[in-house]
Amino acid sequence: MIPANKIAAKAWAEEVKKVDVTPYIQTLEVTEAYPTAGTNTPKWQNMWIGSLKKIFMGADARTEMDKSIKKIERIMEQ
Repeated sequence: MIPANKIAAKAWAEEVKKVDVTPYIQTLEVTEAYPTAGTNTPKWQNMWIGSLKKIFMGADARTEMDKSIKKIERIMEQ
């Protein structure tokens, strides 16, 4: 998010130049290996969010995350 304040925006712009984008570039390698990874990002996010909601409501975290991972793997194999 870019600050609306002009003074803060200048400081923000200087700091944003220091951000390491290496992890983002590495994810691009994954999206080349799995072409659907980029286009289905909202789908993956919805799956994770659905699992997190269940966990926050008291479900077992390990079980829910394992279910999500298996579901994503099945979809990626299609």
